[in-house]
Amino acid sequence: LVYPCGTIMDVNIGAVLWFGARGAGCIRSSSEQEPYASSARVLLLGMGADEQLAGYARHRRVFHTGGWDALQTELDMDFARLWRRNLGRDDRVVADHGKEAR
Repeated sequence: LVYPCGTIMDVNIGAVLWFGARGAGCIRSSSEQEPYASSARVLLLGMGADEQLAGYARHRRVFHTGGWDALQTELDMDFARLWRRNLGRDDRVVADHGKEAR
């Protein structure tokens, strides 16, 4: 599900999304713990914000070493591979539970 799984971060993000999309857990009230299952069919993920807003440390480095043009080139590269690398993984992991990622 996390293919191409190029980094350990892909596995970590995939695992977090998979368990979150499952929608099952427990709610604590006082000292009691009750099982909970979400009926949500759509998950709002917010993925891609770092790529859109230059939020990674590498974006800062690229800007400091190459200026605005280098940063724009880096962001263009991020946008070009975002759908294949991140969004594809996220959609597959969430869909494994019959839910839709947006």
